[in-house]
Amino acid sequence: MTFPGFSEAARLYAANIEVVREMQKAYKTDVLACLESLERELQRLLAPEELNVYETKDKNRYLWLGKKQPRGEVPYLWFTNYDPDEIDHQGVVLTAGYDPKDDGVLEGLHELRARREDLGLEPIEGTSRYYIFSVSIDFAGEDFVDVGARHLAEVLKEMNEVARAIRGRKRTR
Repeated sequence: MTFPGFSEAARLYAANIEVVREMQKAYKTDVLACLESLERELQRLLAPEELNVYETKDKNRYLWLGKKQPRGEVPYLWFTNYDPDEIDHQGVVLTAGYDPKDDGVLEGLHELRARREDLGLEPIEGTSRYYIFSVSIDFAGEDFVDVGARHLAEVLKEMNEVARAIRGRKRTR
């Protein structure tokens, strides 16, 4: 079989690689600036509670409340920093997760999703039992950082409260 040649899309890509690279660089710069704004506002809203942010080598970004505990000790929100399917100029979708040392907390977080419909927590089906729901932040409007940070703060507080309440019940038994 002979190779029929490069497609029009492949030729355009190769011919415009410098433009593509500049666009990727601009996208990453804007994503980082947006995240830093959201995180600053989140920390302000959550004070005196501490917001922790951790970024993996793969550019997965994790956010959780409390002391600098290793992931898995507390519920967290995460997403991939530079994945346009998760963050772009329209918004960001974060996934709530918990790597359970305590299945009671995992169950409580599933109940939270069902109980707090007003938070817009979307169920996640079929990926991992440790991913509980997703939450979307819309970047529409001039005040999207304030609105989005308030929404994320409420979700993080609720998740933390579920974990604390369940751990507290188990300690008193």
